[in-house]
Amino acid sequence: GKPGITFFNRGGGPLHFDPLKDRKNSAHLLLFGPTGAGKSATLCVALCQMLAMHRSRLVLVESGNSFGLLADYCRSLGLTVNKVGIYPGSGVSLPVFADSHLILDIPPEHLTLDENQLPELGEDVTDELIKNGVPGGDKRDVLGEMEIAAILMITGGEREEKLSRADRGLLRRALVITAQRVYEEKRQMLPSDLKATMENIATDMSQKPGGGPRWHTKMQAR
Repeated sequence: GKPGITFFNRGGGPLHFDPLKDRKNSAHLLLFGPTGAGKSATLCVALCQMLAMHRSRLVLVESGNSFGLLADYCRSLGLTVNKVGIYPGSGVSLPVFADSHLILDIPPEHLTLDENQLPELGEDVTDELIKNGVPGGDKRDVLGEMEIAAILMITGGEREEKLSRADRGLLRRALVITAQRVYEEKRQMLPSDLKATMENIATDMSQKPGGGPRWHTKMQAR
C-alpha cells in the first residue's frame, strides 16, 4: 500500500495504507475490543503518523478524555490545538447558531415559515428541497438545523415536550428575526438572543403597517 499508517499483518510483514490518498478502499475504520485492549493507544499511533505525513487537520469527538494527552503533546510541538470539554459546571458555550448569517443569503420565498408547510421532524424533505430549486436536495438547510438545535434546548429532547407545528412556525420566525438583528449588530448569534426575541414577541403590542396586531394572541401565549 501507500505509505501513511503502518501496521503489521498476521505474517509479521509491514502493512501500509493512506486513507487520504486511497479513500475508496480505506475511507472507514472499525476498531473494537474490550476495555484496556489498547484501542485508544492504537488510534493515537495512527493519528501521530497521519500528522507526521500530512500535517492534516484532526477533529476528535470522544467521551473519557482518551486523547487529551495526545492533544497536549501536539500543542507542545507547536501545533494549534483547540480543546472543548462539555461537562456539568464547565460553563462552555458552544456557538450552535454560528451560521445564522447564512439565512440572509436565502431568498425569502425559499424560507419555510408557514406552519402548514412544515414537514414533520425526521421525515424526508428531499422533495421539498427540489421543489424549492435545490437539485438533489444536497444543499444545507441552515434554518432547519437551527430549528432542531433550538428545539433540543427548549424540550431537552423529551418526547413529552414535543412542539406543535404552530410552535415550530413561531420558532422559525423568531430565528429569522434574531439572525437579521444580530447581523446588523455585527456579532454572532447566541441562544440568549433567541430567548430575547421570543420574550419580545410575547409582549409586543405593536400594529402591522396595514392595521391589526403584529402577533396573534394565541401565538404570544405560546
